[in-house]
Amino acid sequence: MMEITANARRHLVDHLPDESDETCFRVLPAQGGNYSLRIATAEKEDVTVKHEGNVILALEPGVARRLDGWLLDVETRPGGDRGLILMPLPIGTDGD
Repeated sequence: MMEITANARRHLVDHLPDESDETCFRVLPAQGGNYSLRIATAEKEDVTVKHEGNVILALEPGVARRLDGWLLDVETRPGGDRGLILMPLPIGTDGD
């Protein structure tokens, strides 16, 4: 499973619509080996990430396996915008 920083968790929570406690982001494969986020609900077989008891991120098991050893964090872009970034964990770290 990928590691998710506290900043990334807060970023996800801040960008979820307030429609339902069941609404979360889903990580989906995209073209060119990239990934995208979509608003969805978690499925029973999904690997999930919770924040304060609510699911904020859902991954199909195969996607979760492919992202093992990766880190989801927040970066500040030129101009001050903040966004999520997915990068490999440095070799020899376990995410703790």
